[in-house]
Amino acid sequence: MYILMALGFFILLFVAYRYYRTHSLRWVLMIFGVLLIAVDWYGIKQAQVHHFGMVKQEINKSVAIQPKATVSNFNFITISEAKNGSAQYHYMMHNKAYKTVTNGVPTRVVRNAPKATLKSKQVAYNATSFWRKLLLIGLPDNTLVDSKYTFSLPKTWHVVTSKQLKEVTALTSDTQAKINSEVTKEVKAQMAAKIKVNKKFAKDTDAQKALQKQIITKVTTEVNKEVNQAITAKLDAWNV
Repeated sequence: MYILMALGFFILLFVAYRYYRTHSLRWVLMIFGVLLIAVDWYGIKQAQVHHFGMVKQEINKSVAIQPKATVSNFNFITISEAKNGSAQYHYMMHNKAYKTVTNGVPTRVVRNAPKATLKSKQVAYNATSFWRKLLLIGLPDNTLVDSKYTFSLPKTWHVVTSKQLKEVTALTSDTQAKINSEVTKEVKAQMAAKIKVNKKFAKDTDAQKALQKQIITKVTTEVNKEVNQAITAKLDAWNV
């Protein structure tokens, strides 16, 4: 539109020049130039407010996502505060880290979904052809007017801050050490009890291995259950 407005000014300059040279006013050209400038000025205002010359387009995407972190049986997406104060969600996709944009785009979280997905919706006005782009030279030819995210998360997925994730992770820091300690104690006690009842058990390596395997499975299950209960209590307290 600025091109057409420039053309209007050029026409008026030409009319003024001809008048200076010939003292003859070309009314038709002058009126045409004035109208061209006025119409283009109005068109520029409409383009800025009502997206004149652009086509409304709505883009909807849905992608499968991976958790930013996994602790025990729980999956987590983390949330942080960007420099502009907006909430920013961190997640993984194809084993690469991603995050949502921070220009105030609203984000909704849907719980108990069958699978983890991120749906994004964008509504924008675009100049979709060469002539439209030519018409809008000097003006925005791509304007985003609406955008939003929707995270659909299964039951074991939660949205937490980075600080909260560290607290959850800390609950599992000594899990393996605790399992090893409990297994050693339990194996020692049960081995002694078995040998006391049956002296041959001391030389039966297959039976000893079977007992150790059974104890490891039992202790691991019990310790992990305790950890999961502690994590669940934390998440319930945070209401996440």
